[in-house]
Amino acid sequence: MRVFEFRLGRRVSQEGSADNEASDSGLKALAVRASIWSIGGLGTSQLIRLGSNLVLTRLLFPEAFGLMAIVFVWLEGLQKLSDLGIGPSVIQSRRGEDPHFLDTLWTAQVMRGIVLWLLASALAQPFAHLYKTPELAGLLAVASLGPLFAGLNSTRVFTQHRNLSPTQITLIEVGCQLLSVIVMITWAVQSPTVWALVAGALSAAALKALLTHLVLPGQRNRFHWDPGAVRELLGFGKWIFFTTATNFLAQQGDRLLLASLVSFATLGIYNLAYFLVDAPLRFVSILQHRVLLPVFSRVHRDEPRRMSEIYYRTRFRIECLVLPMAFVFIAAGPELIHLGWDERWSDAGWMTRILALRILIGVATGPAQFGLTALGQPRYMFFSTLSQAFWILALSAPAMAGGGLEWVVWVIGTYGVLSLLVVFTGLRRHGVLSIARELRYFAMAATTAGLAIALHESGWLAALGLNR
Repeated sequence: MRVFEFRLGRRVSQEGSADNEASDSGLKALAVRASIWSIGGLGTSQLIRLGSNLVLTRLLFPEAFGLMAIVFVWLEGLQKLSDLGIGPSVIQSRRGEDPHFLDTLWTAQVMRGIVLWLLASALAQPFAHLYKTPELAGLLAVASLGPLFAGLNSTRVFTQHRNLSPTQITLIEVGCQLLSVIVMITWAVQSPTVWALVAGALSAAALKALLTHLVLPGQRNRFHWDPGAVRELLGFGKWIFFTTATNFLAQQGDRLLLASLVSFATLGIYNLAYFLVDAPLRFVSILQHRVLLPVFSRVHRDEPRRMSEIYYRTRFRIECLVLPMAFVFIAAGPELIHLGWDERWSDAGWMTRILALRILIGVATGPAQFGLTALGQPRYMFFSTLSQAFWILALSAPAMAGGGLEWVVWVIGTYGVLSLLVVFTGLRRHGVLSIARELRYFAMAATTAGLAIALHESGWLAALGLNR
């Protein structure tokens, strides 16, 4: 599956052209291999998630998924509000292979994991009081072990991404996910409570921490402190810190708000719709982290004049990959829910159709954020996610008051509108933006949405017996 194919070095001088072409051929091979493993791994992961969701939604009630959603949102918030940008720093830095640099970053990561565990445990009771649900205190206290385990992950994970070698990482993640599913289903059969979801998540996190040290090749991490490495981390990571903080509000602010506006059962139903629509965005996200950032960083270091060409060539392949998924969700959201879930989950159908707009917008904003970060301009990612968070936080409450839950879902589905202006400004200032190629994409996106709406309204799906 050649999702990404790079044709670098075509316009080179005769002197040294053989070396350049050999280097470019090697980069192309690495990128293609990395994209195949990343997409294949994520595809497998999504199938496992879908299968486990179909089983667990029959064993557990919607309230369990609502409770767990808000616990995970809070934990993710604590992690993102303290993100030091360790992974991107290893990938982007010229010291990314330096043992002292890696050990210092691993030491900082372990310390952060311990602090997060203690902080989450201390906040468990206030958290439960905030939502007037005593059960949340115990859930958060136990689930907070997840960030502690994550802090123990080896930096070999990041060096493998830096070198476009995701094979073993992908296998580890799929294996950990399978263990998680087995634990969750076994627990839910014996005791159908929300604790089944907690047990599955913690078992996967603990196993991954262990395997990154035992299986992945590379330097063994030791505790070390290099002031120069810390200064570089803080210099680059400050924008990552601000970005992940605002990205948390943009990506998870919807559930934080909904938890205070609707029942946990409704939140669980919304979470199902979000889970389905999030699948294409997960494809984009994993490619951004594991392929686009390393490749764009290398292109920027070696052939910066080719950045615009490579950026749009790779993004076009992403567009072709995920636009058909957006079409399916917009055209047949309710029908998909009807086929896989019972009547309790039916409202997820109309939510899925609206939330699919996130896919159409995200294809234009996500790769741009990582392209600009590869150029050493992570501030655009920060302002992009800040605009997304502002959109949701500023408009959700008025939407709920004016039109109820449906209007809130529309706000969430269109949360990336302001972000487009931010990333286009960054791409233009740094010589990457192509107006013609952006217009082509928006024409494709509009056509996709229009055809999907027409199909849904035509009644053709009803004729096939898929409608309720």
